[in-house]
Amino acid sequence: MPLCIIYHSETGNTRSVAERLAAATGGDLVEVKDRAGYSKMGM
Repeated sequence: MPLCIIYHSETGNTRSVAERLAAATGGDLVEVKDRAGYSKMGM
């Protein structure tokens, strides 16, 4: 069964986990990106 791993990562931690999952399972990666910039300040 085909596997698609969809992820979002601001700092790269989730990206790293998603890449390891994809390597282990043979799945495809799809990165979701924000249209607007991300800010922890809430601006």
